[in-house]
Amino acid sequence: MRDISMEGSQKIKKGYKFKFLDQAWVIEEIFDNGLILIYLENNLRTRKIVTLSYFTDEILKESKDIKAANPSLAKYKKIEIKKQFHKLYAKMASSKIPDPVGAAAYILNISRSTGYSWLKELKSGSHLIVEYRIDAYKPKLNKETERLTQEAVDALHASTAGTSKSAMYRTLSKRLATEGLPPVSYTTFCRRTVNRPLVERLSAAQGSQARERYRPTKTGDVGSEPLDLVEVDHWMIDLIVVSERDRSPVGVAYLTLLLDTATRVVLGYYLSLDPPNQFAVGRALLSAFTPKTSLLHHLGIEGEWPCWGVPKRLRPDNAKEFKSQLLQDLALKYRIVLTHARPYHPRDKAKIEAFFGTLSGFMKELPGSTKVTPVGPSSRAGEASAYAGEIRRAALELSGTSRWMKSAPC
Repeated sequence: MRDISMEGSQKIKKGYKFKFLDQAWVIEEIFDNGLILIYLENNLRTRKIVTLSYFTDEILKESKDIKAANPSLAKYKKIEIKKQFHKLYAKMASSKIPDPVGAAAYILNISRSTGYSWLKELKSGSHLIVEYRIDAYKPKLNKETERLTQEAVDALHASTAGTSKSAMYRTLSKRLATEGLPPVSYTTFCRRTVNRPLVERLSAAQGSQARERYRPTKTGDVGSEPLDLVEVDHWMIDLIVVSERDRSPVGVAYLTLLLDTATRVVLGYYLSLDPPNQFAVGRALLSAFTPKTSLLHHLGIEGEWPCWGVPKRLRPDNAKEFKSQLLQDLALKYRIVLTHARPYHPRDKAKIEAFFGTLSGFMKELPGSTKVTPVGPSSRAGEASAYAGEIRRAALELSGTSRWMKSAPC
């Protein structure tokens, strides 16, 4: 908010009265972006937003209003872009630049058609005035009707029996009729149900699980360039591995992987039948630090994997192998900053967790997957039977699993 200095007069502040269109107007607010909110002195519901240049230059002239209900910050930004377009167009037209409208539109990142429509407004003498509705986004129902409607919406979201909107609306209508209140349209009721955030709608029925799954999250810490921030984690692969000698099941494999957050590229990995340990972390780091040409040749894969190097920052979790003396010594030798994720906060390593989730989806399609869906009644016997069937179908050995991951479409 600021004051306006006019030639030959005092500073114009909030509450300044003036005559405009044969009526008395009062300044309600003066914004820093050059917009002024005014209202009729004898009718507080009639408000207008005018630009500073229009207020100071043509305050006593007749004007053509451009009506736009519910102005928001986007509307104000549009007005500012219009002003910039008018100035750019005038400057380019005076400099005899070819296609001044297209050039000005390109600079402001708007379409040519929008530029020509704004030029038409400029030539017709229209001014950047916005009609302001004081009752915008305010409930039109009386307080008691609004309270009962909100209670019905709360009951609908909290219901675990699958109550439909139409059934809850009929209950609300009967209650309003009993109380002698005016009815609410079905469209209004549906609009009330969807206007709430998804987390708020589902948290009553699903509890903390809904809040954890659907709550908005920030973008998180992402590297500004390749090798700036690398996430590392373990994952037990949802796949039964067979022996290369007699094709008998030998268990599940564990994957230790490093993922670059800026490019989403896998820098290195280590695949083993042993649970996560210091050795797996060291081999995964070695894979990330060195080229992969010999590895691809050993696996019989044609192609390139031009991704290797020493990261500036490494983000592991708080497992004991990530707090070992081996990793501390490597970080000190190669000047790697270790930034451990917070305990019980998987979103601190969101990129690698999402990668593991995508990889798990592809693993379900392979024979021997441990994420089986039993056919028939859901019971322990059915799950055990389906799991035993997947063991018999297991076909990939450890090297075959490694080759498949190289060619997986993720």
